[in-house]
Formats: sequence, structure tokens, C-alpha cells
Amino acid sequence: MSRTIRIWVVVDLVLVVIALVLLAVWMSGGSGTPGGEGTGGTASASAEPTPGGSAGPKAQAFQLPSGNIRCAMSGDGVTCTIRNIAYDPPAVPGCNGETGHVVALNEDGFAFVCVDGSAPAVPEGPVLEYGSQASVDGYTCRSASDGVTCTRDDGTGFKLARAKWQEVG
Repeated sequence: MSRTIRIWVVVDLVLVVIALVLLAVWMSGGSGTPGGEGTGGTASASAEPTPGGSAGPKAQAFQLPSGNIRCAMSGDGVTCTIRNIAYDPPAVPGCNGETGHVVALNEDGFAFVCVDGSAPAVPEGPVLEYGSQASVDGYTCRSASDGVTCTRDDGTGFKLARAKWQEVG
């Protein structure tokens, strides 16, 4: 079982890196200066259809306005990193590294990710304003002043905040 979890962790981390590279490419081809006035610095509310009928973005990354929580989404799931926590990190079976700062939601459900060393840094991304949501291929994350809630279409997911975390569904 431990080997399966490690494989999923590696797959999730690879997907996060791919999502961040896609985001960087997307942002570099964007309109003007990053983080400018208006809506140019916010994540879109949902994946919009593109000309020709194909689906919208297959990957998206964002941060909450506080800057403490950052997430990457793709059709394979959601991975969120929280910089500062006030809760006791949960134990992850077979983990000799750091837990509590990285969570993942995919087709297998919700789990904390074991990280060797300190929690990985997630580059700044567009801000998902409180009260807004982002959706990619059956996964939705909602930003709120009390944290982020990410779910699959079936309602399975998590709520993550500095003070606590909670499994949803």
C-alpha cells in the first residue's frame, strides 16, 4: 500500500509541475503586465469553451488573497499547498517526511501528501478572490475568507484553512 501512495504522490507532483508550467506559458502570452489593475490578476471562474468547440483550460493554478494557500488544478485532480498552519499535521502512514502542508484530491479521494524536506514552494499565481470559484474537468475550488473548499463533481473533497482542515463528502 505504501508503494501505491508514493506512486500517487509522485504522479501528483509531476501534474502540479506541468500545471505550473502551463500556467506560466499561459500567463506569458496574456494581456499586459501580470498582477495589474482590474481582473487581469484573478483566476477565471470556470473553464470557458474555446473557439472550435474544444474544452477550455485543462490546468489552472491560483492563490487565495491571503497568499497562504495556493492550488493547482487539472483533469487529474487538485493539489493545494498551505504555507502556515495552526493545526496539528495529520499522520500519513509510511511517511518519514513533512505532512500537513500539501493536500491532494483525485479520483481516489482526498489525502495529505508526504513531502520529503520542507513543504514545496508554490510560485505566485493569479488570485482567486473570496467568493469566487475555479473549475477544471469535474473539480471545483471555492475561495472564501475562511479558506478554500475543493470538491469533485460527486461532492468528495476537502476544506483547508490556516486553523483547520476538514474532509468533505
